Amino acid sequence: MSTFADELKGEAIDLFLNNAANFSPDGPGPLMLTDMDEFTRIMRVNLVTPDYDAKALADQVAASERKLMIFIGTRSDSGGHCAYRCSKAALNVAVKCISIEFAEQGILATVPNKRSSATETRTSGTGFPIDESISGMRGVIDAVTPKISRDLQRYDSSTIEC
Repeated sequence: MSTFADELKGEAIDLFLNNAANFSPDGPGPLMLTDMDEFTRIMRVNLVTPDYDAKALADQVAASERKLMIFIGTRSDSGGHCAYRCSKAALNVAVKCISIEFAEQGILATVPNKRSSATETRTSGTGFPIDESISGMRGVIDAVTPKISRDLQRYDSSTIEC
């Protein structure tokens, strides 16, 4: 990431939108991880890399007018996919830390939690229509304030208590 950030040195980034996500093959049933390496891989993709990316691009975001860092989260009410769900829960905590650490630079960071959408990752049901999910997420992003930056938001702008 440092090479990418170096290439953007001096560029202002109004909105850093991180939508990293990778599932583990553990599936929707009880925890069935094959080994620690797979769990670690999912954590690297869904948590560690977004955190490093935010730190690498903080100066460019701070130099912009909007100063927004958005990390797409998820709210899963079902069981299974333990590595994925753990990584996204940890992302919520990491972004809370980012929102506090970067506040002095005027950066606002939050994790809007999208509604389960009708995408290729859905294994059952139809999910929420994608256009409605995107519209809701845009509304949440457009409404980010310093207070919201420290809260977790759902796709419909309601707050998630944690």
